[in-house]
Amino acid sequence: MSEIEDLKTEFKGIELDSSNQAIRKEVSKLIDVIESNLIRFTSSSSFKNILRKVKNENKYSEAFMDYLQQIVKGNYTVMQISQKGSATVDIGIRWNSLVIFTIEAKILPMPEPKSKKRDIHEYVYKSDKGQGAGIERFKKGEHGLNDIGEMIEENGILAYIKDKDFEHWFGKVNQWILDANWSESEQLKVKYSEQKDKYISTHPRIGTDTMVKLHHFWINVNIPNT
Repeated sequence: MSEIEDLKTEFKGIELDSSNQAIRKEVSKLIDVIESNLIRFTSSSSFKNILRKVKNENKYSEAFMDYLQQIVKGNYTVMQISQKGSATVDIGIRWNSLVIFTIEAKILPMPEPKSKKRDIHEYVYKSDKGQGAGIERFKKGEHGLNDIGEMIEENGILAYIKDKDFEHWFGKVNQWILDANWSESEQLKVKYSEQKDKYISTHPRIGTDTMVKLHHFWINVNIPNT
């Protein structure tokens, strides 16, 4: 390799590293924005107007995307994002036209399954080969991908809590992780001791030597008169 080629390779490495650092910085800022505004979602016009008639998982996500787009104030673009194969992640966030963060959304508890395609524990995993599991899809590399199929280091899961409290579901989700025969190290951990609606977990991606960090954002949507 010539000296000029050596320099090109070196500068390319610096450019890629600089780009990755910029993305990590934006992801950190984005997570801060989501966390600081999470509690105000149910009092927002997005929640009140979009969920006026229908209140299912897709409609909650539609409302949350609308709300999130308003609070990020043009710094990011919020939309559904195509992932591996025919999969689509519920919420994707672009910065500078790059997918930097994806969020899968689930209702807790799951509505009574009307078919074998749904499982009560699909926040974590599915019993069969059907689609829809939350954490499992990130582990399999089906979710948490950018536009060229590269795995994103940090992603999110959004839970719409319709019954019980956060502590109840914290215990349930962590038990489901054990039921799936995953490591105890993959269980959710409280992110802030004084806040019970934000958790974090880390999981190995199947078939790779990489890990995915998941930020869990939980919202009590069981609001009277909505």
